Amino acid sequence: MSRRKTIFKPMHSEPGPLSLGYILLPYGMFYEKTRSFLDAKPGDVLRFYNGPDFEIVRTELISGDRICDILCRIRYGVSWKAAFKRWISYAVMEGNGRDILSPYECILVAYKSIDDER
Repeated sequence: MSRRKTIFKPMHSEPGPLSLGYILLPYGMFYEKTRSFLDAKPGDVLRFYNGPDFEIVRTELISGDRICDILCRIRYGVSWKAAFKRWISYAVMEGNGRDILSPYECILVAYKSIDDER
């Protein structure tokens, strides 16, 4: 009997034609919107709000602003500092306050196409 797949819905747009196979999400000890992604198992579904479903390969908490910066520059073309400022402004607009997110950690979500056989 196979386990039921969980659907995870990040506040993130579809990766587009240049899909690098991962996204970064803000992390905070009390930030429930993204902390649940750490419980994702391989095979669970990643559903972007404007695109198709993908299969989660793995999730990992990344620590260290230098590593986060490199991944951020490759994926989004901006520095970690710029992405973090944007995430902080979203957290403040949601009423969570600016101290809810960690400035040195993010969640890496690696994914692949559901029909991908890699």
